Amino acid sequence: MAPRTRCKSSTFRLPCAQSPVLLIRRSLVRVQVGEPEFKAASKDAAFLRLALKCLGAVNQKMGFMRKDLSRAASGGVMRYVVLALISWATIVLPAGAADYRVGVAPDWVVPIKPAADLPPPEKVVNGEWALLSDVQTRVETAGKTTYHHFAGKALDSRGVQQVADISFVFDPSSEKLVIHAINIVRDGQLIDKLRSARISVLQRETELEYRIYDGSKTVHVVLDDVRIGDIVEYAYSRSGLNPAFKNQVAGGSGMQWSVPVAHTFARLLVPATRNITVTTRNSSIQPQLTEAKGYRDYRWEQRNVAPIKIDDQTPGHYDPYAAAHWTEFPDWKAVVDWGAPLYQPPPQAGPALALAIDRIRQVAASPAERVQAVLQLVQRDIRYLGIEVGQGSYVPNSPDVVFQRRFGDCKDKALLMVSMLRALGVTADVALANTRRGRLIESLPPSPLVFNHALVRVNVNGAKYWLDPTRSPQSGDLAHLVQADYGPALVLASGQTALISMTPKLSAQMRTDVHSVFDATAGVDQPVRYTIRTTHRAEVAERLRSSIAANGQAETQSDYLNFYAKRYPGIKVAAPLKVEDDPVSNELVTTESYAISGFFGAEKDGRRLAYVRSAEIRSRLRQPETLIRTAPLRVDFPDWIREVTEVKLDSDWKVTPSSGKVKDPAFEFQHTTEGGGARATYVLTDHYRALAGEVPPDAVRNYAANLETADDMVGLTLRYKPKGGVAGTASRWDGKYWTLATGCLLAVWALMLGACRLSRPEHRQANKSLVMVFMSVCAILLLAARNLPNGWIVQMSCVAIACIGSWLLILVAESAPETHFLHGIGKADVLAERKAAERTLIKGMTKLPSTFMWIGMTLGLLHMVS
Repeated sequence: MAPRTRCKSSTFRLPCAQSPVLLIRRSLVRVQVGEPEFKAASKDAAFLRLALKCLGAVNQKMGFMRKDLSRAASGGVMRYVVLALISWATIVLPAGAADYRVGVAPDWVVPIKPAADLPPPEKVVNGEWALLSDVQTRVETAGKTTYHHFAGKALDSRGVQQVADISFVFDPSSEKLVIHAINIVRDGQLIDKLRSARISVLQRETELEYRIYDGSKTVHVVLDDVRIGDIVEYAYSRSGLNPAFKNQVAGGSGMQWSVPVAHTFARLLVPATRNITVTTRNSSIQPQLTEAKGYRDYRWEQRNVAPIKIDDQTPGHYDPYAAAHWTEFPDWKAVVDWGAPLYQPPPQAGPALALAIDRIRQVAASPAERVQAVLQLVQRDIRYLGIEVGQGSYVPNSPDVVFQRRFGDCKDKALLMVSMLRALGVTADVALANTRRGRLIESLPPSPLVFNHALVRVNVNGAKYWLDPTRSPQSGDLAHLVQADYGPALVLASGQTALISMTPKLSAQMRTDVHSVFDATAGVDQPVRYTIRTTHRAEVAERLRSSIAANGQAETQSDYLNFYAKRYPGIKVAAPLKVEDDPVSNELVTTESYAISGFFGAEKDGRRLAYVRSAEIRSRLRQPETLIRTAPLRVDFPDWIREVTEVKLDSDWKVTPSSGKVKDPAFEFQHTTEGGGARATYVLTDHYRALAGEVPPDAVRNYAANLETADDMVGLTLRYKPKGGVAGTASRWDGKYWTLATGCLLAVWALMLGACRLSRPEHRQANKSLVMVFMSVCAILLLAARNLPNGWIVQMSCVAIACIGSWLLILVAESAPETHFLHGIGKADVLAERKAAERTLIKGMTKLPSTFMWIGMTLGLLHMVS
């Protein structure tokens, strides 16, 4: 499971899985007003220069030339003219106009007109139909220009909201923005909205939560008078190239999104003298290639592009969208050659940094100890803060500067760590990786743009360690230290020509052990004492250690309490959370103590029911939200947990021991239930281990079925019988039911004995025998129901007693006098002489033994099947 790192992510831009018309991020922070700065001037010439600086944006609109204004400055009235012009510009010009200009599209752009008369497809979302995505890039001798042209149609009121709100982003430190057009097409008529649109330039700091300031700006356009059925079309271009790339270019263009697009056009113009590799990913469409006027012209064009909906819970490397890529870096060695000089440590450290290095050299003798000391210093003392403007997006700051100001981003901290380690005689290099996309970068063409993070690879006695200086302070020696695992990485060292996998080996040191105890020995009407002792190791320990340090122990305990309260509403804290930290072995042990009231719930029929659940294991066995998938399912990996749950009762509940295993390509699971006897303690042991980080789409159903099988094994259901203290389903003949049943039985017995006294003298003895047999069987069955559990053995015994009782009734009836109506119960000739009601009663009595035998056999078969 990849750790939560803070790093620059804006450098990695794959085709966005959103509408090509509305790629807007609403979380805009600082607003740039765009007003010019004024300073007092003692001379007209100085004042005019400031005025001209403010009027630079209006020269194109008004047709004034700087030389004309300068020539007129000699007249005294000119000062007031300039003041009037400045006032006019402040009122008329949109805020932030100094950050962009308005102009016609470059002459090399191929004009594309959006189709306005096509019927919308069925899968339009948010009421907006994307009619056109037109992106054209021209690589110049120095730099490049990218022309963007989009059009969308509002199909309903939601679509109006979407198309009337436009945003696009640029980097003012290395790019120039030109807005070419903002139009509305209504009923075939073109309405120019460029002059009336409200255009604002906003400071775009969308990665503030990661403490990154990149200086990008967003042009935000709000249109008025947009109606249902309107087509909003806009175009702009961005020119420039980050100087960190040394005029080497790389980029791409999306060709598919999560919404349908009527027409897509992508184009790349490159000088014929430059070697640029062009590839297409996730598509069989190849570019049309022509060459003219010293340029190679690549074009990708599609119509009615179908959308792709990505399932939830997909791995970060999954990206099914079609895209075109180009790069001037022929291989990964070229990227190493570009990046290695940027991350070359200075030949000598400054005084402050040198002093820190000497201190470590004195206290840490071995290379492993020095690595540990440097890592802790950089993680602990250098806070994370990235000012990534212009070249700062890719070029690290000097280690001396970073150490002196005590902050830096991933690049700065990685170079600082490498510089210190090399000064201490340890082999270390900076490596580039992508924390979000992982192994997807293996399928992308070589380029610095595919990376979003820098870390350090260390070589100690031949063993390689991948260390991330941006993580929260890590404890422990190298043997127990959690290494970074972001998939493939590019080490910026001499001789490196390919990506290297940084996947570390799995070991038992990564396992989480949970030992929980439900203590119900005080009785079912008393609160159950519930304790959980968890041994967290490796990355889990580091995350929890960081969380407790950031949020406090009290908030951590509150989170735990609410987690268990979902299962046990009557839970309360019995003792404060106890935390034991062993930083050397990187283990963190937490002990939780709770009291659960109402653990044994009361059911309507009087039974007491309780559920024992292994909470940590069950959280790993949740069902996927989507089973019918086209994308792989993400699984947390590595993930290894062993949970032992003890249940202590006041008596032996006769719980049947059980065990089971589940083996899936993505995980393995084992369960055992054992114990009981005089100790009245049952032990549930569950073991879960993830074997892969994802499940293929066609295997998700089987994976979900195996999860369900494992989940059925987890935990224990307890049914309590208040009197008797044994397991099983409680009898309904408790309390008032027992009193009522006993009273009814005694009343029937009295009535039958009274009837015997009133019968004929020669019949009394037979009647008394019949009553005694009937009442004895009823009394035995009632006592069994009152005092024995409702198990299958008790049920079979009751059926046997009823069968024997019915057979005794028949024997007594056969010995009755000839004048008794039961005499000759088994003789057909005698039975024929009886009245109809007597015959029915006699036939029912004769069938009782066989009926009870069939009932007993059925119960036995049902028990065997279950």
